[in-house]
Amino acid sequence: MKVSELETGMLLECVSDEWAFVLSEHSATVKPWLMITKRRRKSLYRQSIYDQRIREEKFIIYLGTKKDTNIDMQWCDKFVLIGNQIAGVDPAVWRNLRMHNGNC
Repeated sequence: MKVSELETGMLLECVSDEWAFVLSEHSATVKPWLMITKRRRKSLYRQSIYDQRIREEKFIIYLGTKKDTNIDMQWCDKFVLIGNQIAGVDPAVWRNLRMHNGNC
């Protein structure tokens, strides 16, 4: 998806079901940021901590830029709502997102 095509309130999803949303969780004082990862094959013997951080949400809502939201993050300019959390977006994520087409 091209960042220039974004509009506030746009519903976004991963480009395919093999991708999933992950939120960073460094500390309670730092706002999380959104990343995307490929889902891994489930293993009965080993469950990665990273796999446990994969979010169940299929969609996110684009909230806008720093100017639109008045959120101050040094490295991030665009923000989304995932579940009930506002998160900054890792710039590499945009290539794996698309606008939701309305079919569930």
